[in-house]
Amino acid sequence: MNFLQTDFLISALLIASAFVVFGLMVLRLNNTSLPPVYPTPRPIAIGGWLIVIAVLVIISLCSSFFKLFDLSIWVEGFWTVYFQDPESYLTLSLQVLDALNIVFILTFGFFSIILFFKRRDIAPKVMNYYIIISTAVSCIISLTAILAELSAIPLDGLPARLFMIQILAIIIVILITSLIVRYLRNSTRSKETFVLPHPSLVDHELPDFDLNKES
Repeated sequence: MNFLQTDFLISALLIASAFVVFGLMVLRLNNTSLPPVYPTPRPIAIGGWLIVIAVLVIISLCSSFFKLFDLSIWVEGFWTVYFQDPESYLTLSLQVLDALNIVFILTFGFFSIILFFKRRDIAPKVMNYYIIISTAVSCIISLTAILAELSAIPLDGLPARLFMIQILAIIIVILITSLIVRYLRNSTRSKETFVLPHPSLVDHELPDFDLNKES
């Protein structure tokens, strides 16, 4: 990979700009909080299915980190083809969207994990939005790619079975995502764990406030 080539510079600028934009959004969200409650509810320890959710998010972060360096946009000549070959526009646009989604996952996934272990009150909402958006984009990319392949080859025999497996995989991902979102939003454990407001939005001198209470 030639670091002086225009294709690489365009890709690097795209990724850097995406990190800056998403990073600014994270900084803005970090200072928000739900209305403080006095006396502050005692947060219970992180446990149960919350641990499984945290592990899944961390695995997604690690996978996305390594995938960032293996994106198609780093391939020599990517942008040359993108701007000069109209027939490849849809396929290459999906690869650009995939790159942006990877940056989104790395930025908001990392932010969600920080909120998660701090037991911040906005953790479930931020994590839900992060999971829904990243999953929706991934499913759209996968489904569009499948439909593009379907239009290019006959739907019979082995290809048909492979496509059905791919569709089934997308459905399973959507179902798992729905379960995670529902658990973070509605479960008693989630509601009793993520209760701590942003420190700058509360009066620490009030006797009923204790940031470190734990059952």
